[in-house]
Amino acid sequence: MRQDQHTNHQSIARDQPSQDGREHRELFFSDLTGTYPGPFGFGISAAGTTLAIDIDGPVLVKPLPPATYIEIAGGGRVTAAAARTSTVVFPFDGFVDYCALRSPLPTGRWTACDILPRDSVVSHAICASANHRMTLAKR
Repeated sequence: MRQDQHTNHQSIARDQPSQDGREHRELFFSDLTGTYPGPFGFGISAAGTTLAIDIDGPVLVKPLPPATYIEIAGGGRVTAAAARTSTVVFPFDGFVDYCALRSPLPTGRWTACDILPRDSVVSHAICASANHRMTLAKR
C-alpha cells in the first residue's frame, strides 16, 4: 500500500472560548498557506484533551502547478495523550480528490473536477475512506 504525504505550513490562532455555560471548549483556526478558498483553513476544537477537526464547506484545495489540484474534505476526533503535545495524529474520515487538468483554472477559483467538461480533465481519482490520517505537528 502506498502512503502519500503532503506538508503544508499553517498558523493556528485561538478564538474566544464559549461563554454559554456548557463544557469549556476552545476553538482554534488553522490558516493554511497555498490553499484556497482561503484564507479560511479549518477549525480545531478542543475540550480538555479531546480535539476535533472538520473540513467541510468549504473544502480545502491545494493547487500543484501547472494544472493539478488536490481537494480535501472530512473530519476527525482524537484524545491527545497529554495536554501539551507537539504532534497529533487524527483519524480522518473523508476524501482526497486528485484532479489533473489540461490547463490551469484561474487563480483562486475552483470547481469540483467531476463537473468540469471531460475534455479538460487529464486524470481524476477520488479516495474516500474512514481510515485516512491527518498529522498536525509543531515546527
